[in-house]
Amino acid sequence: MNIIKSRTFIAIPPGATLREQLRERRMTQKELACRMSMSTKHISKLINGEAQMTPATALKLESVLGIPAEFWCNLESIYQLNIIRATKENQQDTINPRMALNPAVTSAAVSV
Repeated sequence: MNIIKSRTFIAIPPGATLREQLRERRMTQKELACRMSMSTKHISKLINGEAQMTPATALKLESVLGIPAEFWCNLESIYQLNIIRATKENQQDTINPRMALNPAVTSAAVSV
């Protein structure tokens, strides 16, 4: 699963939630794929964070699982934002390792 972490952010793909929903419903990826008229491979990529949650896919999930499409689209949007935030923070920490160890020290030094 494509989970990206930084000091203060974690980006979890919507597929993690989809995986939980399937587990709770005791539904296989193959069954979901069949009900959504999609390939099992695409469902697997979606669950593993290798494919984005499109509005069309979100609507199909709404139809099959009864969870609003907006919910799935919001998860994808939050995931994409947190990827950017975590990546940026990790890059900054690589440039300035003091920030990663003690953000208050660096913030104080920048404020002076």
